Amino acid sequence: MRAATANLADLRRSLRAWLEATVDDPRRRADIVLAASELAVAAMRAVPNADDAVAVEAWFDDDSVVIESRAETNDDAIVGGTSRAFDGNDGERGFSIVAALSDVLAVKGAPHGIIVRAQLANHRFGPVPSG
Repeated sequence: MRAATANLADLRRSLRAWLEATVDDPRRRADIVLAASELAVAAMRAVPNADDAVAVEAWFDDDSVVIESRAETNDDAIVGGTSRAFDGNDGERGFSIVAALSDVLAVKGAPHGIIVRAQLANHRFGPVPSG
């Protein structure tokens, strides 16, 4: 997809529809959609130009949903430079949200970009009663 925030609504809609058939808990579906949205925004912030490539994919791995965002630039702007994905409060807040919702969060540099992968179990344990 083009690195434009206008595509976020389509991403959320598509992911929500895919999850409705497979994840029973509506709160967990909302968590997964939120995590994917934050990863998409991080990918968009990572690329310097709107024409650079941003991709977000989701798939099942056993009892988890894996979300991967990739940002790739057509030049060497990211390579050896600082990515805006981690720049300031917005980037840090987004990754904090994804980390809180995920069982696994991994960030990896690519030759011309960045890859972020989050793994979220289809269910989360609720509060445990004390006593």
